[in-house]
Amino acid sequence: MTSVDTITQWREDWSSASAVNHTAVNDPTIRQPGFDLPRHTWSLMNCFQTGQGPCPANLHKWRLAQSPSCDCGHRQTMNLIVNTYPLTKFEGGLNLLHKADDGTIIWLESTATAALTGVLVRINRTQQQQQKKYLAVFKSVAHRRQKFSQPVFVDYT
Repeated sequence: MTSVDTITQWREDWSSASAVNHTAVNDPTIRQPGFDLPRHTWSLMNCFQTGQGPCPANLHKWRLAQSPSCDCGHRQTMNLIVNTYPLTKFEGGLNLLHKADDGTIIWLESTATAALTGVLVRINRTQQQQQKKYLAVFKSVAHRRQKFSQPVFVDYT
């Protein structure tokens, strides 16, 4: 059996990866900056680093939103929130975000959270409206079944 240096293999695989923003991580074998942050903040930072957070573009792709656009009409991606959009832009962009310094934490816990919370509130309103429609249909069907199908009682005595 041949011995394999897994750390070297992992580094080689990582450096040749086609993952989004893989260049932000120089050495995947060490804990990354921000690893000890509170879970919500760490998770949110990872959403931006991977581009897979709950922004309108992703929610639309996942069929949880009707439109990929934000209120201003642009296709709102995680990248747009962190790098471009004037109301949410993080000075230094994604590369500085990865450093997880005090400015990053403040931005994540305030601006980024507020931006994505607003998106989710709008999505939740839409989902609530759809749920109300489904519930009304369900109640209507259940009422019809109850009205037209009387239970049959059999007396076995």
